[in-house]
Amino acid sequence: MPSPIAHSAAGYVAYRVLDRRLFHGVDEEPGRPWFSSLAVSGLSLLPDADSVYGLAQDEVSRYHNSGTHSLLVGLGVASLVGAWAAWRQRARFLTWFLFSLAGYGSHVILDFFSSRRGVMLFWPLSSRRFKYPVKLFYGMRWSASITSKHHVITLVTETAFAAVLFLLLRLGGGSRRDRVAEESL
Repeated sequence: MPSPIAHSAAGYVAYRVLDRRLFHGVDEEPGRPWFSSLAVSGLSLLPDADSVYGLAQDEVSRYHNSGTHSLLVGLGVASLVGAWAAWRQRARFLTWFLFSLAGYGSHVILDFFSSRRGVMLFWPLSSRRFKYPVKLFYGMRWSASITSKHHVITLVTETAFAAVLFLLLRLGGGSRRDRVAEESL
């Protein structure tokens, strides 16, 4: 599984692409674009909440990468976040539904491309695991010690992955908000 480095980078980039292409910062408070990007990056880490329980039980492999790694659970989370944003923040439901789904879904998709045992994409309707035949990420080794060389490999490869994502985002042009800021200088 990818580490939080790859997951949060993918969530951030998914947010920025959606914001740029669909919403242009419509629900963002002036001077606070960091809040939305931080929220979506946080949602990209949410499927790994099951590992916290697994660590507490000293059985990470038993609990991690189970029902929380489902696109259907992601739809439910996105619906709740969208409803909360619409009610509490007076934001558009669809905006936050899509931002949340992009963040949560990016995690599930990255794990699909790296999980050894696959992800339960359609849980709770099905416990069948799906995985891509070629692993695109070296990933975390939960059974390895904190000083293991495996973690160094993950750190290096996922930092490079994040750098490539950020470079592609930059080459793709800034958001409308970024262009307006640059034009005002």
